[in-house]
Amino acid sequence: MLLALSTFILAKKLNVLKTKFKEWDSNVLGLLGFKMANLVEKVQSLDRKEQLQSLYEADRVKRLEVKKELFLAHSSIDIY
Repeated sequence: MLLALSTFILAKKLNVLKTKFKEWDSNVLGLLGFKMANLVEKVQSLDRKEQLQSLYEADRVKRLEVKKELFLAHSSIDIY
């Protein structure tokens, strides 16, 4: 009887842990996906601006920073 009860309790705890892990995974990967989409849009915007006119130094620096963030975000997804 005691073994059945402890098995039941363990199964319930694992089920709760599984649910929490799924929520965490969805939140982390979802946020990374949104962040990457936002960063890609920023890079594309700066690229379009460069096609119309030459970029100021500040815009070039900004584009490099955004590309670096995009690379780091992409690397984070590869970890998962």
